[in-house]
Amino acid sequence: MLFGQGISDNLFNLNQGLANFDRALTPQARARSIFVGYNGGHTLPSVVPPGFATAGDPCSIALGSPNFSDLAVRFMTANLLGKATGLSGFGVYHLSTADGRCLTQRNLAPNQRIALGRILTPTGAGLPLNLKIAAGPLTVAGTPRISGKVYTLVPDSGAFFALSVGTNPLTAKVVQNNTMPLREKRVAKGVQRTVELPAIAVDVPAGQNLYLTVTPVADMFAGQRGPLPGAMLLKNATLSYRTLSR
Repeated sequence: MLFGQGISDNLFNLNQGLANFDRALTPQARARSIFVGYNGGHTLPSVVPPGFATAGDPCSIALGSPNFSDLAVRFMTANLLGKATGLSGFGVYHLSTADGRCLTQRNLAPNQRIALGRILTPTGAGLPLNLKIAAGPLTVAGTPRISGKVYTLVPDSGAFFALSVGTNPLTAKVVQNNTMPLREKRVAKGVQRTVELPAIAVDVPAGQNLYLTVTPVADMFAGQRGPLPGAMLLKNATLSYRTLSR
Protein backbone atom coordinates (compact mmCIF):
# COMPACT_ATOMS: atom_id res chain seq x y z
CA MET A 1 0.00 0.00 0.00
CA LEU A 2 0.99 3.59 -0.65
CA PHE A 3 -0.54 5.97 1.91
CA GLY A 4 -0.91 9.69 1.28
CA GLN A 5 -2.24 11.50 4.35
CA GLY A 6 -2.80 15.20 4.98
CA ILE A 7 -1.28 16.10 8.34
CA SER A 8 -3.02 19.49 8.46
CA ASP A 9 -6.25 17.88 7.23
CA ASN A 10 -9.08 18.92 9.57
CA LEU A 11 -11.54 16.26 8.38
CA PHE A 12 -9.38 13.12 8.22
CA ASN A 13 -6.37 13.82 10.39
CA LEU A 14 -3.02 12.10 10.66
CA ASN A 15 -4.24 9.91 13.54
CA GLN A 16 -6.49 8.04 11.12
CA GLY A 17 -3.76 7.51 8.53
CA LEU A 18 -1.31 6.19 11.11
CA ALA A 19 -3.96 3.87 12.56
CA ASN A 20 -4.60 2.43 9.09
CA PHE A 21 -0.91 1.93 8.37
CA ASP A 22 -0.23 0.37 11.78
CA ARG A 23 -3.33 -1.80 12.16
CA ALA A 24 -4.77 -2.62 8.73
CA LEU A 25 -1.57 -4.10 7.29
CA THR A 26 0.29 -7.22 8.27
CA PRO A 27 3.95 -6.68 9.25
CA GLN A 28 4.97 -8.26 5.95
CA ALA A 29 2.73 -5.91 3.94
CA ARG A 30 3.85 -2.88 5.98
CA ALA A 31 7.48 -3.63 5.17
CA ARG A 32 6.59 -3.28 1.47
CA SER A 33 4.44 -0.17 1.92
CA ILE A 34 5.14 3.56 2.08
CA PHE A 35 3.52 6.19 4.30
CA VAL A 36 3.70 9.84 3.20
CA GLY A 37 2.24 12.63 5.33
CA TYR A 38 1.97 16.04 3.68
CA ASN A 39 0.66 19.41 4.86
CA GLY A 40 -2.68 19.75 3.12
CA GLY A 41 -5.97 17.99 2.49
CA HIS A 42 -9.31 19.25 3.79
CA THR A 43 -7.82 22.31 5.45
CA LEU A 44 -8.82 25.64 6.90
CA PRO A 45 -6.53 27.96 8.84
CA SER A 46 -6.93 27.59 12.59
CA VAL A 47 -7.86 31.01 13.97
CA VAL A 48 -9.29 30.03 17.38
CA PRO A 49 -6.95 28.83 18.75
CA PRO A 50 -4.31 30.14 16.30
CA GLY A 51 -2.34 27.50 14.42
CA PHE A 52 0.32 27.10 11.74
CA ALA A 53 1.42 24.76 8.96
CA THR A 54 3.51 25.13 5.82
CA ALA A 55 1.69 23.77 2.78
CA GLY A 56 3.53 21.25 0.63
CA ASP A 57 4.74 17.68 0.18
CA PRO A 58 8.48 17.59 0.89
CA CYS A 59 8.44 13.82 1.48
CA SER A 60 7.41 12.90 -2.07
CA ILE A 61 10.30 15.10 -3.21
CA ALA A 62 12.65 13.39 -0.73
CA LEU A 63 11.60 10.04 -2.23
CA GLY A 64 12.63 11.25 -5.69
CA SER A 65 9.25 12.38 -7.07
CA PRO A 66 8.11 15.95 -7.81
CA ASN A 67 4.69 15.24 -6.29
CA PHE A 68 2.54 12.48 -4.79
CA SER A 69 0.91 11.66 -8.14
CA ASP A 70 4.29 10.86 -9.65
CA LEU A 71 5.20 8.83 -6.57
CA ALA A 72 1.97 6.84 -6.97
CA VAL A 73 2.79 6.05 -10.60
CA ARG A 74 6.26 4.83 -9.61
CA PHE A 75 4.80 2.72 -6.81
CA MET A 76 2.22 1.13 -9.12
CA THR A 77 4.79 0.58 -11.86
CA ALA A 78 6.99 -1.31 -9.45
CA ASN A 79 4.22 -3.37 -7.84
CA LEU A 80 1.87 -4.00 -10.78
CA LEU A 81 4.30 -4.13 -13.70
CA GLY A 82 7.33 -5.42 -11.84
CA LYS A 83 9.59 -2.75 -13.28
CA ALA A 84 12.48 -1.17 -11.40
CA THR A 85 11.75 2.46 -10.53
CA GLY A 86 14.49 3.11 -7.97
CA LEU A 87 11.84 3.62 -5.30
CA SER A 88 12.93 3.31 -1.66
CA GLY A 89 11.61 4.28 1.77
CA PHE A 90 9.48 1.20 2.42
CA GLY A 91 8.16 0.31 5.87
CA VAL A 92 8.78 3.69 7.52
CA TYR A 93 6.90 6.94 8.14
CA HIS A 94 7.69 9.98 5.97
CA LEU A 95 6.11 13.03 7.62
CA SER A 96 6.11 16.66 6.60
CA THR A 97 6.90 18.88 9.56
CA ALA A 98 4.87 22.00 10.27
CA ASP A 99 7.72 24.08 8.83
CA GLY A 100 7.95 22.00 5.66
CA ARG A 101 10.82 19.53 5.91
CA CYS A 102 10.53 15.75 5.53
CA LEU A 103 11.02 13.70 8.68
CA THR A 104 11.58 9.96 8.22
CA GLN A 105 11.12 7.66 11.21
CA ARG A 106 10.67 3.95 11.81
CA ASN A 107 9.18 4.25 15.31
CA LEU A 108 6.59 6.79 16.52
CA ALA A 109 5.79 5.23 19.91
CA PRO A 110 5.83 7.74 22.82
CA ASN A 111 9.09 7.87 24.75
CA GLN A 112 8.33 10.79 27.08
CA ARG A 113 5.78 10.97 29.89
CA ILE A 114 5.18 14.25 31.72
CA ALA A 115 3.12 14.67 34.89
CA LEU A 116 0.90 17.77 34.56
CA GLY A 117 -1.11 17.52 37.79
CA ARG A 118 -4.36 19.51 37.70
CA ILE A 119 -5.66 21.17 34.53
CA LEU A 120 -8.72 23.41 34.82
CA THR A 121 -10.37 24.87 31.73
CA PRO A 122 -13.69 26.61 31.10
CA THR A 123 -16.06 24.90 28.67
CA GLY A 124 -18.44 26.46 26.16
CA ALA A 125 -16.65 29.83 26.19
CA GLY A 126 -13.30 31.24 27.27
CA LEU A 127 -9.66 31.58 26.31
CA PRO A 128 -7.10 28.85 25.50
CA LEU A 129 -4.70 27.70 28.20
CA ASN A 130 -1.09 26.98 27.13
CA LEU A 131 1.01 24.86 29.51
CA LYS A 132 4.76 24.63 28.89
CA ILE A 133 5.94 21.07 28.26
CA ALA A 134 9.56 21.38 27.08
CA ALA A 135 12.08 23.86 25.70
CA GLY A 136 13.60 23.62 22.24
CA PRO A 137 15.53 22.54 20.35
CA LEU A 138 13.66 19.26 19.95
CA THR A 139 11.59 17.39 17.39
CA VAL A 140 8.21 15.83 18.19
CA ALA A 141 6.41 13.31 16.00
CA GLY A 142 3.59 10.80 16.27
CA THR A 143 0.42 10.74 18.35
CA PRO A 144 0.55 12.39 21.80
CA ARG A 145 -1.93 11.28 24.46
CA ILE A 146 -3.24 12.90 27.61
CA SER A 147 -4.66 10.90 30.52
CA GLY A 148 -6.36 11.88 33.74
CA LYS A 149 -9.48 11.81 35.87
CA VAL A 150 -12.15 14.10 34.43
CA TYR A 151 -14.61 16.22 36.40
CA THR A 152 -17.30 18.48 34.86
CA LEU A 153 -19.97 20.80 36.25
CA VAL A 154 -22.69 20.44 33.61
CA PRO A 155 -23.63 17.72 31.12
CA ASP A 156 -22.41 17.87 27.52
CA SER A 157 -19.17 19.64 28.48
CA GLY A 158 -16.17 19.58 26.18
CA ALA A 159 -12.67 20.92 25.65
CA PHE A 160 -10.11 20.63 22.87
CA PHE A 161 -6.45 19.60 23.08
CA ALA A 162 -3.36 20.04 20.92
CA LEU A 163 0.38 20.63 21.06
CA SER A 164 1.60 24.13 20.23
CA VAL A 165 4.90 25.93 19.65
CA GLY A 166 5.88 29.49 20.53
CA THR A 167 8.29 31.68 22.45
CA ASN A 168 5.78 32.13 25.29
CA PRO A 169 2.18 31.11 26.12
CA LEU A 170 0.79 34.20 24.38
CA THR A 171 2.51 33.43 21.07
CA ALA A 172 2.01 29.65 21.03
CA LYS A 173 0.34 28.32 17.86
CA VAL A 174 -1.27 24.92 17.38
CA VAL A 175 0.92 22.58 15.32
CA GLN A 176 -0.51 21.85 11.87
CA ASN A 177 -3.83 23.52 12.68
CA ASN A 178 -5.48 20.55 14.38
CA THR A 179 -7.14 19.99 17.76
CA MET A 180 -8.88 16.93 19.19
CA PRO A 181 -11.94 16.98 21.49
CA LEU A 182 -12.82 15.47 24.84
CA ARG A 183 -16.55 15.68 25.43
CA GLU A 184 -18.49 14.30 28.37
CA LYS A 185 -22.15 13.59 27.65
CA ARG A 186 -23.02 13.43 31.35
CA VAL A 187 -21.60 15.14 34.41
CA ALA A 188 -18.23 13.45 35.05
CA LYS A 189 -17.01 12.76 38.57
CA GLY A 190 -13.51 11.38 38.41
CA VAL A 191 -13.90 9.38 35.19
CA GLN A 192 -10.56 8.08 33.93
CA ARG A 193 -9.94 9.12 30.31
CA THR A 194 -7.12 8.77 27.80
CA VAL A 195 -7.44 11.05 24.78
CA GLU A 196 -5.42 11.18 21.59
CA LEU A 197 -4.13 14.60 20.64
CA PRO A 198 -3.63 15.36 16.94
CA ALA A 199 -0.71 13.38 15.51
CA ILE A 200 1.98 15.80 14.31
CA ALA A 201 5.54 16.31 13.14
CA VAL A 202 7.23 19.49 14.30
CA ASP A 203 10.66 20.96 14.96
CA VAL A 204 10.79 23.19 18.04
CA PRO A 205 13.79 25.50 17.54
CA ALA A 206 16.05 26.89 20.24
CA GLY A 207 14.40 29.83 21.95
CA GLN A 208 10.92 28.40 21.53
CA ASN A 209 8.89 25.98 23.63
CA LEU A 210 6.48 23.11 23.26
CA TYR A 211 3.10 23.73 24.91
CA LEU A 212 -0.03 21.76 25.64
CA THR A 213 -3.01 23.83 24.49
CA VAL A 214 -6.35 23.27 26.23
CA THR A 215 -9.16 25.38 24.81
CA PRO A 216 -12.92 25.57 25.43
CA VAL A 217 -13.61 26.42 21.78
CA ALA A 218 -12.00 25.46 18.45
CA ASP A 219 -13.18 26.81 15.12
CA MET A 220 -12.54 23.43 13.46
CA PHE A 221 -15.37 22.09 15.63
CA ALA A 222 -17.79 24.99 15.18
CA GLY A 223 -21.22 24.13 16.51
CA GLN A 224 -19.99 21.25 18.67
CA ARG A 225 -19.30 23.02 21.94
CA GLY A 226 -21.49 22.40 24.95
CA PRO A 227 -24.76 24.33 25.21
CA LEU A 228 -23.93 25.82 28.63
CA PRO A 229 -20.76 27.44 29.96
CA GLY A 230 -19.08 25.33 32.59
CA ALA A 231 -15.70 23.95 33.59
CA MET A 232 -13.65 20.80 33.13
CA LEU A 233 -11.01 19.61 35.57
CA LEU A 234 -8.39 16.94 34.86
CA LYS A 235 -6.69 15.53 37.95
CA ASN A 236 -3.44 13.56 37.89
CA ALA A 237 -3.06 14.47 34.23
CA THR A 238 -0.13 13.05 32.28
CA LEU A 239 1.04 13.69 28.73
CA SER A 240 2.91 11.11 26.64
CA TYR A 241 4.62 11.97 23.36
CA ARG A 242 7.67 11.09 21.26
CA THR A 243 10.76 13.25 20.93
CA LEU A 244 13.47 12.62 18.34
CA SER A 245 17.11 13.64 18.20
CA ARG A 246 17.77 16.68 16.01
